[in-house]
Amino acid sequence: MLISLLPTSGSLPHSKAEGIEWVVIGRLVGRAVRGSNAQLEVVVTTRAGFHLNDDYPLNFRPKASPSAAFERPRVDRTDGIVFERCEADTAHSCVARIPVTFKPKVLGAVQVGGTVAFSACDPDRCIIKKVDLTVPVQALE
Repeated sequence: MLISLLPTSGSLPHSKAEGIEWVVIGRLVGRAVRGSNAQLEVVVTTRAGFHLNDDYPLNFRPKASPSAAFERPRVDRTDGIVFERCEADTAHSCVARIPVTFKPKVLGAVQVGGTVAFSACDPDRCIIKKVDLTVPVQALE
């Protein structure tokens, strides 16, 4: 499931996808200026008793775009992903914040996105998800 949302009431553009066990939100951090580095944050949050699987190679793969260039072809655990421990189970992480650096090539509307891959587990099972996100960004001069 993928839902792209445009800004309302002054909020920044974002994209959200969710399942019973998880929610993924992609959003622009700050401003996007043509020809300069900008930051997208992809946040993976588990819920319903699930936690992130430490053994799965959680990552984000940007989708090639004629209007944006990405700093890396893939963002992995070693590329600055920040993990936050679960409140109910501090032995595991329930939130991953993935920084994605990109550079808008054009002015105006830019679609920035890609695929986040993760695994979430509860005591009985683990699920593997690959979620596509597209965040609408307005690139400024």
